[in-house]
Formats: sequence, C-alpha cells, structure tokens
Amino acid sequence: MIDADTPRTTGLVDAPEDDSFRLAAIPLSPERFTTWRERLAQWRTLRNAPLHPEDPRIRAARLAERQARQRIRAQHATQHGHIFSNRRIPRDSSAAGLGRYEADLIAVTARRVVLLEVKNWSGQLRVASDGWVQVQRNGTEVHHPNLLAHNREKLRALHRHLVEHGVHVAPHCFHQGVVFVNPRLDIAAEIAGHPAVLQLDGVGELLGDGTSLGRRAAARVAQWLASADTSAALAQHLLQVIPPANVKAAAEVIGALRTWDRLTLRGGRELQGDIQWLRVTGKQVPAQALKPGGAADLHWRRGLIGGVHGVVLNQRPGSMTGDLFWDQHLVPGRRVSLDTEDCVCFHEPGRSKPGIIALNHVERIQVG
Repeated sequence: MIDADTPRTTGLVDAPEDDSFRLAAIPLSPERFTTWRERLAQWRTLRNAPLHPEDPRIRAARLAERQARQRIRAQHATQHGHIFSNRRIPRDSSAAGLGRYEADLIAVTARRVVLLEVKNWSGQLRVASDGWVQVQRNGTEVHHPNLLAHNREKLRALHRHLVEHGVHVAPHCFHQGVVFVNPRLDIAAEIAGHPAVLQLDGVGELLGDGTSLGRRAAARVAQWLASADTSAALAQHLLQVIPPANVKAAAEVIGALRTWDRLTLRGGRELQGDIQWLRVTGKQVPAQALKPGGAADLHWRRGLIGGVHGVVLNQRPGSMTGDLFWDQHLVPGRRVSLDTEDCVCFHEPGRSKPGIIALNHVERIQVG
C-alpha cells in the first residue's frame, strides 16, 4: 500500500484525461521475426500515439513548489545543515504494508530537525470538520487533510525511523512548518494564526538559523569530555544544539530515504509512484535491479524515415539509454532495445493496486 494524501474534489468537473497509456492486462511478448505488415502496423501505432500534456494547473503548482524548495535550499543549506527533498518516511518499518509518508522538505540543522510542507494553493482555505477545505477561484472545493496534524504524524514516524537506525535526537528538536507560497490564497484566521503556518520569509527562523559558533564549539567539547549519551543530552537540553555527530548521522539516514519513481509521458505529463517491475524486450526486470537515482530516456521510431528503416530491416521499434540498472549485464549494453509490447508495472498513490503502463507512451523513467 502506498501512502496517498489524495484530496477529494467537489464542484466543477474537468474533462477526463486521456489514459490510453494504461493497459488492461500485460501484453503478450511479440515474436522476434514478424511479417512486414505486422511491423508496419506497429509503426502506425507508434506514429499515432496521442500526446499526454500535463494539466496547466498541476504544472504551474509543481513549478512554483519546486522553485520554493530550491529557494529554501539555496538560502538555508549551509555547512552546518542539510536539506532533503521529497523523502518518503516509513509509517512503521515493522509493517511494510502500511506505506510511507512523503515530506516535501526535511532540514537537519545544528539546532533542529524540521519537516516542511510547501503548497502553492490559491483561492480560500478554511477549516472543515474532517480537515481543511480549499475553495479554488473557479468554485471547486478541494478537501485536504489538516496538514498540521498530518505533519505531526510524519514527525513521529521520522523520529522513530532515526531511533531504529541508532540516531538519537531529542523529541523537542523536531519541528514542522506549512509554507504557503502563493499570495493569492486567503487563509482563515484559525489556520493562519498557527505558529507553524508560514510564508517563505519565515522559514529561516523556524530552521533555527544563526546558531552561534560558541554553542557549536561547546557541543564539540562536550563530545570529547563525556560519553556519547551524556554529551548528546548536554548539547540538546543545555546548549540547545544537536551534537555535530548526531547531525551528520541524522543527515545520512534521512538522505538514504527513497523518493517517488517518475514516468514522463509523451507530451509532458508526469506520473509518480513505485515501479514494481519493468519489462524490456520481453524480459521482466524486478524493481530491486533498478538503481536509486538512475534514469533512462526512451526513444521510439515514430518518424517516417526511421519507421520505414525499421520495417524494412526488421529492427526493434524503440530503444532506451541511460543509467537505470545496477547490473548492466541484466540487459545487454547501455542502449537497450524495446518492443511496442514492453511495459512497466507501476503503483501510483491513490490507486488500490498497481497498473500496467505501456512503455511506448513513455519518454523518460526516473528511479527515486
């Protein structure tokens, strides 16, 4: 099960998206030597494949939130701090089926561990019985969870994850913030008045910027003179700083957390989720064989010249280049051939089970 903070929408309904890239079942692998008529039919399928553009509102929101995250990173990531984007925190490592929480930003500074949720919402935001309601400018109501309460759950999961990996940071050092970056959002007083609800210019104070060199030096002295547990307690409770060794250890554990896998479709639409397996030239490759942080670009013979060339010479209609696999021997070479029936099993947040995505609609694969 994937953690899904999928909002519920009421009011105006947009036109349905083209989901022709989704397959009802896993396609059969083709025979290598097909007739030229079959190869021609494959090329026509590729040539006529529709574009899947991103919804302009989703694209604008992602861009604004990405720019805000970059600004926060640029302004507040120093030699004494670390900032991580889109990390997914296990709800409970002892029960993998419970899924994960996603955090927009996690900052580890000399004084605090801070979880930030960054939103580009517009319209009006008010409190409802089951969370928050955003009334968009077109009148659509979008129901969101109470982000402050949800962040508290994420912080508890993050603290538990660090402890399970031997990193001890005092609970009072964990903080949260909900950062609204769009000035065209009218926020109800019950929400805006909470100290963890911020604009971009309030992030620095929340992160605890400006920790003095003297405090950090005192924390190092405590590390030298006392046991690890004693020095950590002195630093966090008396000096109000996290010992440098603990900052480094926490950053390493958080940095190792995964992000979403991403599929970029022809036309620019982006899907986020977890790759379960990938089928390449009829061979199924498990997700464990994919390199975290790896990526690949997919190339398909959609043009007239390339299509005729492939039909006449009986060449595979697609290829993939990049650094996607741990072991390049799983598939021969860095340029991997593709068939039109190749696909990926992909579990998107908000969907009860994984679906099958046709690779001939995909232009790029990124592993989180």
